[in-house]
Amino acid sequence: MAFFDDLRRRVTASGQNAIQKTRDMTEISKINSLISERENSIDAACLRIGKLYAELHREDFEAGFAEDIASISRDEEKITELRARIMAIRGTTLCVSCGSEIPASAAYCENCGARQKTNAGLIPCPGCGQPVRADSSFCQFCGKPIAAPAAAPDDMNWTVADPEPDRPEPAPDESAPEGESVTDTADKEGEQG
Repeated sequence: MAFFDDLRRRVTASGQNAIQKTRDMTEISKINSLISERENSIDAACLRIGKLYAELHREDFEAGFAEDIASISRDEEKITELRARIMAIRGTTLCVSCGSEIPASAAYCENCGARQKTNAGLIPCPGCGQPVRADSSFCQFCGKPIAAPAAAPDDMNWTVADPEPDRPEPAPDESAPEGESVTDTADKEGEQG
């Protein structure tokens, strides 16, 4: 019987030892999870600090940040170009008022209702292909310089050319007094007014 009692004690001790080890491993796992949460929180805070620094100090950064700031600027330009390419493929553009993505052919924004500029007076950007105003110095989508043509017509500013100076006088009108042309009558009315 002593053998069985001894065996029972050993089994019980081993079982309790295994249970305690399982509890310890569970507790260590929970603690490691809490540590990971805190490390992730620190990483997120560092990321926010870095983004804020990059936004606030684009022009006055410390010497050690020059390479990273330049890299951020290059990546942002590339992202803008790639987004413009996506919009060109989709046939969309950005609303002139709220910046929402809308169909390029839309006369009004479906989000804010703002009237959109027509394509007259627009040229494709040499960098990304998006339509930009011909008188722009830089593309609003990718930031590339725009080499505008000498004179791009704008459909909102059409003017009637002055009549040629050597054109013949208009024929007399029945409503004008005899011997006076329509232009003479108009000139007299202008002097009186």
